[in-house]
Amino acid sequence: MRIKGKVTKIGAGKWKQGTVWKGQTNLSSIEVGGQTLQKIVLPDDLKDLMHEGDDVELLVLPFNLFEKTICGIRVNGKTSKCGASYQLAVGLITGILFGWLLLPLVVAVISMKCYLEIDAF
Repeated sequence: MRIKGKVTKIGAGKWKQGTVWKGQTNLSSIEVGGQTLQKIVLPDDLKDLMHEGDDVELLVLPFNLFEKTICGIRVNGKTSKCGASYQLAVGLITGILFGWLLLPLVVAVISMKCYLEIDAF
């Protein structure tokens, strides 16, 4: 999902060592363009690019089955994204290893869809 607007609030977060990135912050909430997103993950690679008051476009994707992650940020015409390689690898490996089962196939399709959206952002 793409969200455009002014960042009006960035809630408190808790940092943890990430599995994909060097680290990530689990934000309690973020308000962008009048929409409030709760329980969102912000990778360290993108954390310093967004501040309250900025006009941004966010690419928010279900990076796994349990949480949504900000995978791309566009601020002042500059685009930064992360996670595309991870999503491609997860999609291919899951599809190859467990393609004969329906649930992993769904995970593979979601991962591939996320990869394509990150790549197109």
